Amino acid sequence: MQAADALEPLIDLLYEAALDAEKWPQFLVALAQALGGTLPTLFVHDTRAHSGALAINAGYDEGTVRAYKEHFAERNIWLRSGSHLLTAGSVRTSHMMCSRQAFLGSEWYADYCQPLDISQGIGATIYKDSVLTSNIAVFAGDGRPEYDSDDIALLEALMPHLQRAMRVHMHMAESALRQREFTDALEHMTVGVILVAASARVVFMNRVARSIVARRDGLLVDRTGLRALRSGETAILRALIGGAAQTTAQKGTHPGGEFRVARANGRAALEIVVSPVRTGDTWCLGERAVAAVYVTDPGQMPQTPEAAMSRLYGLTPAEAKVAALIAGGHTGRQAADKLTLSYNTIKTHLKRIFAKTGTKGQGALIRLMVAGAGRVNYSAEDI
Repeated sequence: MQAADALEPLIDLLYEAALDAEKWPQFLVALAQALGGTLPTLFVHDTRAHSGALAINAGYDEGTVRAYKEHFAERNIWLRSGSHLLTAGSVRTSHMMCSRQAFLGSEWYADYCQPLDISQGIGATIYKDSVLTSNIAVFAGDGRPEYDSDDIALLEALMPHLQRAMRVHMHMAESALRQREFTDALEHMTVGVILVAASARVVFMNRVARSIVARRDGLLVDRTGLRALRSGETAILRALIGGAAQTTAQKGTHPGGEFRVARANGRAALEIVVSPVRTGDTWCLGERAVAAVYVTDPGQMPQTPEAAMSRLYGLTPAEAKVAALIAGGHTGRQAADKLTLSYNTIKTHLKRIFAKTGTKGQGALIRLMVAGAGRVNYSAEDI
């Protein structure tokens, strides 16, 4: 199939993928075939930190994907030398990004590309903010002639559809996130909530968290992700995020944990709780959110039972009132009477409370609230 003849079926596949994330690999394979290449991928690249990940791909094994993220993204000489070409809507070939001589003499070629029979590529940048770019690429070996103007023209014709399809996908992913009871309630919570990827990159911060981080007093965000002012406390935070990530990926049962982050000038330490989350497929944001970091400034929190439960478990105010009554020995029906709510509404709140606290019934919830079961306290010596 000639590249120009492939445009219409590619557009059809693209919009199918926008509505069904499982069809992205199918679109990528068709694009690679149209361009006479292989190993197509949608990838994210940070132009400042020179880090990145192969978000969606076809033909890669897990080791190759992991090696790229952990080591070779930083050594990708095409992206390093041609970072100025990573502008939204731009299309380029690998030969436009760096010289053939520099490529063949690089670690990127010797240790990554050559074993995969890659000697050239063609790519495009779909979106770009201040540092983070979302891109698409297809690669080829020496057996294929160099990518030329016809190949570039195909990607340029496809670009507005790529951008539109990605916006649709992002909207749907964000909607799914809200439907799972995160962002729709987070902005109204009195506790700071930060959703992070396994790398500690911040995916989302609510209003309270943004205010705390902006003060750079205890917690801050830099190119490495969310961290504390002190390296020892950063190690604790990253360890808890890593454990939560394993649980979210169903590769472990680490419950997360809690600890305190020191601040300057003798101010009360920030209280941190980390827990696994289920946020759906959010690769379009760079990486998938795998952990929730709840942050409380004790000096700004009322010390009511409801506030304490919101602080520890990320409950909404309504959920916290129900949880406080249950912890105080009330039945679900008694809580409904006391709060002037229907019993069905109480059951809905309880379902959400059980999910957020990791409990499976009112008895377990009472034990958790009273005994503090499931909390994990860390010190720097534990890392």
